[in-house]
Formats: sequence, structure tokens, C-alpha cells
Amino acid sequence: MKIEPRPSSSQDVGDVFREFKCASSECCPPKAVRPEKPEPESTERLCDFYQSVARVRKRKADGESDKVQRMLLYLDCVVYFTLSAKHFQTSDGTENKASRQVTIVRDTCELLKLVTQHFTKPSDNISPLHHHLMSRVRNLSLRVQAVLAYHLYNFRSQQAFKAYTVLTQMDPHVIEEKKADATPSAGGGKTTPSPSSSVHSNSNQGVNTISMPTHVYQIQKQQLKTLHHLMWAHRIWGDAAERAGGNSADMTFITSLEKVCGHLCVDAPLEKMSSYLLTGVAWLRTEYEREKRRPPPPISAKRLS
Repeated sequence: MKIEPRPSSSQDVGDVFREFKCASSECCPPKAVRPEKPEPESTERLCDFYQSVARVRKRKADGESDKVQRMLLYLDCVVYFTLSAKHFQTSDGTENKASRQVTIVRDTCELLKLVTQHFTKPSDNISPLHHHLMSRVRNLSLRVQAVLAYHLYNFRSQQAFKAYTVLTQMDPHVIEEKKADATPSAGGGKTTPSPSSSVHSNSNQGVNTISMPTHVYQIQKQQLKTLHHLMWAHRIWGDAAERAGGNSADMTFITSLEKVCGHLCVDAPLEKMSSYLLTGVAWLRTEYEREKRRPPPPISAKRLS
């Protein structure tokens, strides 16, 4: 009886990898997923309800050992922290409300950025399915980060317009001074620049300085911080679009999500962004659970980078 040689272990692994079938196309939700809501008879404020749900999800994520499930739980809690900011109420006035909303959204955006960086960081102990989902998780996260950054600007947009008016009116109070670019010597005269410094500068040139009232400087500083969020919103959104354009799986995922949830743009309402994110999470979670029962996907050198 002739015995056929047994394939090597590397061949076995290769055969298993070739059997992998991505479940993504099977898992797109038929309709947009909506956030949880309190019971109709509940007297709890929406902002408190969403804060409570977010904290429960975050605690669960903190204790989850499965890296993919942990990331998806963090994405869940981002939704509810964001909605708690949207529905935040206070009796202290509009400005204090906006300030509190900015704080919640800023902290949520920082959390999202941190967990995404951790999830997408290359490592030797990442599972094949982790790699398989990594790019789509990153793209989904970037889109949400961009929308959150836009709303960090939007919450303070009225103050930004007021600040612009104040700054333009303060132009006459801003004084430009020209100071001599030379220091007095011990004898009361001016020091002579060394030959090396005179190559790059002219001792007759002055240094221009701006003098302004302290409160004008503070307004200008806050204005830059507010507009900084708007700048980063568009930059992050562009990064997400560029990444999706270079990855067919990402593009299919985003296109299909928008067919279900509607088109998402950088200035989308927070409620729409939340539904979009929840739908994406539901899709990835279903796909992950289904693919865990299948042979694992291969990890190419390109995907490891």
C-alpha cells in the first residue's frame, strides 16, 4: 500500500487561509440602528440617561479581553457620550451650556482617538480577524472624529462671530512698535554686531512688536482654538476619504453604510452621526462573530504595515 506524504504544516496553514470567506457582504444591517432611549414612563433626563448608558458600555469595554469586542464597545460608548452632550441642559445660561457640551465632546473625541490608535497599532500578537477589520474600524473612527471636531467648533460658533466683531473693533488699540535691534553697551553706545552675525542680519533693521490689551489677547487666543477645531475637522475628513479611496473594502463598507443611513458629511447632526456609527458597529460586530466560526484570513505584509 502506497502512503502519500503528509503536507507540511505551512501547506496546511496556507490551505486553511485560502478557505477564508469574508462575511462582510452578508452582514450589512437592513436599516439604520437607532440609539437606546429611556422607557416612556421614565422621568430621567435624556442627557443623564445617555451618560449612564455610556459609562456602562465604557466599563464593559475596559474589562473586555477580546480586542475587537473591546474596540466595538468603545465605539458604542462614544455614541452615548456624544448624545449626552447634545441633550445637555443647564439653568446657567447658553454660554455655560456650550462650555459643558464642548468639554464632553472634546473628552469623547480624545477617547475615540486614543482607543483607535491603540487598536490600529501594528503588533505581532494581533489576531488575523483583528487585522481584517482594522482598516474599516479606523476609517469609521476618522469620520466620527471629523464630525465631532466640527461640532467642537459649532458649539462655539456664535462666540466666534462675536469675537471676530470685537477683534476688528480693537484694531485702533493694537500698537505696532519698532525697537532697535541692538543692545546698549556699558558706555551707553550701541554694540557692534560680530562679523558672523552681520552676514545674516542688518544692524540697522529693527524688530517689530505688537502691544495689545490683555483681554484682546485672550479673545484672540480663544478664537484660534475655536477655528482650530474647524480646520482639523476638514483635515481628518479628508484623510478618511483618501484612505477609503485607496482601499476597496473600506470604500464598499462606507458606500453601503451610506445607502442604509444616508450620506454623512463633516457637518452632519450629532444624531445622524450617532446612528451612522451604531450601524457600522452592528455590521462589524455581526461580521466578527460570523467570521470567528470560519478559517482565519491571511495576514499579508502590506496589511501588517
